[in-house]
Amino acid sequence: MVKDEATTARHARGTVIAALAALAMTQGSCGPMELAPAGGYANGSRGACTPGAASAQFRSQVAPPTSMEPGGRANVSLTFDNCSGAVWRAGEVALVAASSSRGEWGVARVALESDVADGERVTLPFEIRAPSEPGRYLISWAMSLSGGERLQEPTPEVPVDVQSSGDCSRPGPVARFRRQEAPPLFVGVREPVRGRVTFLNCGAEAWTRGERWTLVSALPEGQSHIGTTRAALPSDVPFGTEVTIDVEGTSPDAPGVYPYAWSIARDGERVGDSSPEHRITVNHRHDCGTAGGPPARFLSQNAPDELDPGQAVDVEVAFANCGAEPWDGRFRLRSAPPAADGRWGAGNIAFPIVVGPGFRATTRFRITAPREPGAHAYRWAVSEGTTALDNPTPERSIRVRFGPGPCEVRPVPGGVTSPYGYRIHPISGVRRLHTGIDFAGANNSTQIKSCRAGVVVAAGWRGGYGYAVEVSHGGGMTTLYAHQHHIIAGIGPGVSVSGGQVIGVVGTTGASTGPHLHFEVRQQGTPIDPTPYIP
Repeated sequence: MVKDEATTARHARGTVIAALAALAMTQGSCGPMELAPAGGYANGSRGACTPGAASAQFRSQVAPPTSMEPGGRANVSLTFDNCSGAVWRAGEVALVAASSSRGEWGVARVALESDVADGERVTLPFEIRAPSEPGRYLISWAMSLSGGERLQEPTPEVPVDVQSSGDCSRPGPVARFRRQEAPPLFVGVREPVRGRVTFLNCGAEAWTRGERWTLVSALPEGQSHIGTTRAALPSDVPFGTEVTIDVEGTSPDAPGVYPYAWSIARDGERVGDSSPEHRITVNHRHDCGTAGGPPARFLSQNAPDELDPGQAVDVEVAFANCGAEPWDGRFRLRSAPPAADGRWGAGNIAFPIVVGPGFRATTRFRITAPREPGAHAYRWAVSEGTTALDNPTPERSIRVRFGPGPCEVRPVPGGVTSPYGYRIHPISGVRRLHTGIDFAGANNSTQIKSCRAGVVVAAGWRGGYGYAVEVSHGGGMTTLYAHQHHIIAGIGPGVSVSGGQVIGVVGTTGASTGPHLHFEVRQQGTPIDPTPYIP
């Protein structure tokens, strides 16, 4: 790990990420490659350790090509986060080969050039040399202590086929895949897609240019996502000869991850190998402008201004990745302060696809409104692990209302004589929850009004409530008007009432100590505090 100025560290990090984006264009190449220096260097930022997981958490790699000549050389670059809780000391911790073919690639150990602090990210670029014996090899690497103890987690195993050009001496298929220059990993929607694929003719006859021998899509049923399903051979291909075929098309209209693979076909039937399946991530591009801004740029969001309690609704948030590395599974959309308490029933939301640098991330998900009425903070941010990136959505709130909305009128003009909450019951003398609000009113005189429009669901005698009327206002919300002297004629179940319509008269029926209105607001049948809804 080379200690240098911040600009040098950022440049080094950018070089590795650029290599990641170009990986598909070098996959399978047997030509000369510029070799990286040995040793590890700091990436200029702290890592994103997952608590309780591996002590050496693998982050990314520039893998070797899928096909190499015997003795061929290639660049490899691996990135880990030190999550061990201790400093990785140079000379005590190193990168070692973890696969069964650990001694056959010209390097078995890559040393750190300097210490790596706990929580710091380190990238180790080095050169490998392919074995002299043809065959398929699996390559994997891991961080290791000087005593030989390997730290978890190792890199994923990468298969590499080592084979000589024009080698048809070994038994095998008629058409043998050699290499491909696949399209970039990240492509904009409706953009040109270009690639090249090379096959070796090991059949008994020459591949003649024309309709009989062609390159075709190797996807199921011959489908292709780039508008091209076949390509002509550039010339006749004799036995033992390689042919490289250009493939051109256009990316799909819709963002997504699309497979890409090709085969040689004779009379429309595929023969021999297929190229390794390459996956193209198609997305909308975003112009991030000049360097220096936040890695996550807020673009837009779509969410309502008001919701009913417990109401579920689909929302949308869009960010642009203006950083140096793709937003893969380590990156999530999370609720941000002051709304980071899970109140919206959503969080830790994965992006639908990996978002490349310079592309948009539009995420649609469902939120559920809190049960408590009032204004609730609503904010989101892109996070790497548990660390939020700069530039969250603007701070705003969503108002949670009572049913379709607050009361339009007071049910009676009198003042409150007993609020919602725990109290000593005036009759039983026992402390218990007073499930509504008591309003003063004159016996057989003060009119009771429905606080807003709705449909009567119950009207009549109701035990301790005396004569009572319950009105539904939609969204699972109802209001209850109890201890009435009498109910207005015509008010009964199924009757629609308007806001402010008289439905009864104040009385003292049921468990009551004197004339008053007991008023409740119920949510899904459960009484809640009516205070916020009273005008």
